[in-house]
Amino acid sequence: MRKASPSTASAPAHTPKPVHKMLSDEELGKVIKRLEMEKRFVDLTKEPPVQKKVGFGQKVTTRILKVAGDAAAEAGKQVLKQQIKSVLESQLPATGKSGGKSGKGKSGKGKGKKGKTKVWKP
Repeated sequence: MRKASPSTASAPAHTPKPVHKMLSDEELGKVIKRLEMEKRFVDLTKEPPVQKKVGFGQKVTTRILKVAGDAAAEAGKQVLKQQIKSVLESQLPATGKSGGKSGKGKSGKGKGKKGKTKVWKP
């Protein structure tokens, strides 16, 4: 039997003959069996993958980033709502009985509650 030296562990343990020069199926079977056994040996002697331990700091950081992301998303929603409301208020005419200014003088009477106009809310 051949023994592989540690320095040639990555190189094949043998130099296979070209298939067309092999004389029999028996020789081909021996080569295939040898290669399969070598592959199984490598698979069996591999160290199992080590599960990565997640440290306390990484857990805390992940949680902080999630909360911060959720807060940023909520703040973005609020800003978007305010912008849409502002655009709608500027584009839609004020709803009132006279269709705009009341024309009742400078006293402010006739404008509704404390001079506020009604705003459409989605």
